[in-house]
Amino acid sequence: TRIRPKKLEDKSRIRRLKQRLNWELTKADEENFEVGMESQFSMRLQQLCNVDADAILTSLKSILTSSDVNPETFSEILRWASRQEALRVRNIVIDLFIVGLENRSALVRDTAALSLAYFDAAAAVAPIRKALESETVPELREDLEHLINSLKA
Repeated sequence: TRIRPKKLEDKSRIRRLKQRLNWELTKADEENFEVGMESQFSMRLQQLCNVDADAILTSLKSILTSSDVNPETFSEILRWASRQEALRVRNIVIDLFIVGLENRSALVRDTAALSLAYFDAAAAVAPIRKALESETVPELREDLEHLINSLKA
């Protein structure tokens, strides 16, 4: 047997994780999500994250930035991400929320703002203020203003 270099093994493992993640995202479109209830999708995401949190979260950020993900699935991903507590993935999770703040779906933008504020109130004010500047939905503008005021208090 040939000994495979570690870098090739890592690339192969990460490629398999990404394939699994893409499959899970496709399957998630069939699921109904309820706020406050853990979904089968979020449990499967957590299982993948337990294998390699950095790879999964980085892949999610790439997918969410470059693809048209169903808004309900995107929102579920953000709710799930807000429960990630490992310090090593903190910045990636915050980046996921910021990507969500820029999404065309008001549902995703709302979930991203709330998730960011819940996850890290100190880091939330500046990105939410920036999102407020470009928000066009009056109800969401109002919610963002209230959120900023509550974070500053």
